[in-house]
Amino acid sequence: MLRASIPLLIALTAVPPQLAQQAAASGPAAQRPAATAPQRAKVVYDAYILGPGDSLQVELLDIPELSGTFSIGPDGTMYLPRLRALYVEGLTVEELRYFLTQQFKAYVKNPQLYVRPVGYRPIRIYVGGEVRRPGYYTLSGQPAAQPALRIR
Repeated sequence: MLRASIPLLIALTAVPPQLAQQAAASGPAAQRPAATAPQRAKVVYDAYILGPGDSLQVELLDIPELSGTFSIGPDGTMYLPRLRALYVEGLTVEELRYFLTQQFKAYVKNPQLYVRPVGYRPIRIYVGGEVRRPGYYTLSGQPAAQPALRIR
């Protein structure tokens, strides 16, 4: 299944008066307890949906010949040693980790698997409204290559 570029839309919703009053009663953010270092360090990858163009580092603990960096092809498949082609488009990172753990059980006794994204597919967005240069922009998946966006 091939996907066309997906425009990014931002929606604004009205806040009911009761919810606004509750938020005001809770006080400013400075009065709330700050997140601890372990809480900030814990990264959750479950919100990101994998698709063609993403690159993932798959590490099988103590088995370097089955570990490495792999990309998801345009057809949504990822090629891994021993497992061959696996259709992974539409999964979250945690779902992929569980799926690969189940697949590797045929080759490894009690596999311990770590999966993390190392490159994200480019996403095409539209910037409109009162901006200097409205139009379509492509955000690349490489953090160092992304231009800084300024909001005025």
